[in-house]
Amino acid sequence: EKKQQQALMLYAKAAELTRIPSCKLNSYFRSGWVLMHEKDFVKAADMFRYAIEYGELVHLQNETYEHAVYWYALCLESQGLYLEALKWYRLAQAASLQLDPESRYRQIVCLNQVGLFNDALNVCRTFDAPAPDDFDNQRYETLRHEVRKEREMLEACLTSRRLSTRPSVDSLSRQACLTPYRTNNKSAVPARRSESVSARRRTLCN
Repeated sequence: EKKQQQALMLYAKAAELTRIPSCKLNSYFRSGWVLMHEKDFVKAADMFRYAIEYGELVHLQNETYEHAVYWYALCLESQGLYLEALKWYRLAQAASLQLDPESRYRQIVCLNQVGLFNDALNVCRTFDAPAPDDFDNQRYETLRHEVRKEREMLEACLTSRRLSTRPSVDSLSRQACLTPYRTNNKSAVPARRSESVSARRRTLCN
């Protein structure tokens, strides 16, 4: 812990004194990296955001900048800020082919957390495409394996829900007789955010 604190002090000093933009950007990023591994996601997010904002200020959107976007998203996700994290994962995906698969995988996790299961399934389907150029094939297959399990569960649950909520012919006839000019367009109420993903899926499948 003492070494981490010393590292943070040195990175802060470097960011303050340097006149080299790439050094300042990297100092912010490294500070965020140390804090993230200490599980201080709030402060880590601040440092990654400094790196992002500084990179945009000096028009230095290099690989360090791109990674700052991705890890900023992860820090937001770790704080339960799933919708905000989704926005930044999509930016990371657009910014870097190397971050594209990892960003898409994290999007699936966030979409499940907020109950957007159809959207999560759509992102799962993007893994049918081959890995981006120069992306590690073994890592991509690992991601595909995880996504395949998630996709199968989502497809099964969504199909089950559609079947269980589909009205019978008799019920449709009764409804037509009672309310001939009305239709029911209410969508299912999304699960509360405090529920676990597994609890949401159970609700979805029932």
